[in-house]
Amino acid sequence: MAVCEYKKGNYLASLEHLKSDKLIEKYKKVTDVLKFLNDIELNEQLDIFENDLLHIIYSETPCEELHLIYLKGAMHCYKNKFYIKGVEICQIACTVLRTPMILTLLAKCLIQIGELETAESALDEANVMDIKNEEVWAYLTVVNIKMGNADEAKMCYMRALEETIEQFLGN
Repeated sequence: MAVCEYKKGNYLASLEHLKSDKLIEKYKKVTDVLKFLNDIELNEQLDIFENDLLHIIYSETPCEELHLIYLKGAMHCYKNKFYIKGVEICQIACTVLRTPMILTLLAKCLIQIGELETAESALDEANVMDIKNEEVWAYLTVVNIKMGNADEAKMCYMRALEETIEQFLGN
């Protein structure tokens, strides 16, 4: 329930669920990390991110249960312009679960540090998983513009517009 509340943006409700004594010891690390994430969202406490959450991300063996933590950590890095650290966290996440969202975030960080070919590869993989994802098409447009591929950029731009319109219209 704590994860569901967190995903809905109900950070206080998520924290309440995390106070439950019923949590199994096996999930203690995930519970601790989710508490850190709630604190970061509620209070924008960068010291928690840098001191506690990054320690867990880098010291724990990568596992699928921590995927949300990797995603939120990488999003935080992107938002605060820590692009190289964002790439590192996305790469850790990709060792356990490759999703269009994490691949797109990886690409966004890679674009910012000038790794355009690698960004394009990540976006291509995300596109295979979800060909109707307008954000993937939009960032493929950016990559192709930066790489000087005008025709490819135009095609990607048109697809981004088509997917955005389809999503808006509910098709």
